[in-house]
Amino acid sequence: MRRESVLPSTSVTSTPADSAPTQGAGAQLWRAATEWQRQARAALEPLGLTHAQHLLLASAAWQARDRGAPPLTQAMLGADAGVDPAMTSEVLRTLEERGLLQRVPHPEDGRARVIRVSAAGRRLAQRAVQAVMYVDREYFGAPSDALRALTLHLGSTTMAATSPTSIAARTERITDTAASPLALRHASANSRYGRVLMAASPKGVCFAQFGADEAALQQALHEAFPGAMLSPAPADDVLHGWLDAYAAYLAGASVAPAFPLELPGTPLQQAVWSYLQSLPRGTTVTYTDVARGVGKPSAVRAVASACGANRVAVLVPCHRVVRTDGGLGGYRWGLERKRALLAAEGARLVA
Repeated sequence: MRRESVLPSTSVTSTPADSAPTQGAGAQLWRAATEWQRQARAALEPLGLTHAQHLLLASAAWQARDRGAPPLTQAMLGADAGVDPAMTSEVLRTLEERGLLQRVPHPEDGRARVIRVSAAGRRLAQRAVQAVMYVDREYFGAPSDALRALTLHLGSTTMAATSPTSIAARTERITDTAASPLALRHASANSRYGRVLMAASPKGVCFAQFGADEAALQQALHEAFPGAMLSPAPADDVLHGWLDAYAAYLAGASVAPAFPLELPGTPLQQAVWSYLQSLPRGTTVTYTDVARGVGKPSAVRAVASACGANRVAVLVPCHRVVRTDGGLGGYRWGLERKRALLAAEGARLVA
């Protein structure tokens, strides 16, 4: 007997019955995505990259920063970028022919290939990321007609936003966002581990990092928040007190500062950072430990990437993550600084 297919009922439809098929949410999404893709292609064309090539090359270059993380395989890279295996292989072959990366045998798995990005590949990836970031700022900061239409349509087909008032408010928020870039104030000071710069949004500290000097720190802040409006914190700003507490913690104070943190990131990144914040001083864990701790035992490489994406040094203690053999692994702010931080906390290190 043939089974009838029964679709679950829903109170929200992507295309209302009285609307033309070309006005549905899917059609609006297609228009918005097509326009963004057109702009991204135009930005990448002078660099000789397609969008898929940019996505895989940039992802590989980003993940290769942490030398202590497990080897980045072709399968891991494709899964992280959301590109199917066949296309991943084809794109990587093209990038390899151009000398932008290498695919070498995995030291433990004869079926796998490890991705290594060349110096030329890293330089091109950086230029490509900057080009696409500019497209993102322009496209989403000042919404196109297609993006605005999609936003309005989604607002009108969501149960929580069905009234004309809600739609108007949503449109107004888009306009306000475009006209009001993220405002960050910042301050810097000397610390036990070198110069540090802290920046905060109205919600809390979003940046606290070490740097070689003030110019390097300012550059790092600009690169982390390219579309933000940056300004020095006024003399009476609470940020100065937070910075003093941060420097005291770096100097050995046993209690971590209690000021608010704003740590935007993916759900996995958020889970990793939260897990790391739960670790007591002097504790070390491996990337595998962290992956298991956040309920994603197979996401070891993604955990390493989350550590590398951390913008708040020490307060989110990615320095407490070491290699399985007990070696230091990598650290965004230098291995000597990582070794000193762990030694100050009384962690047992492998020579």
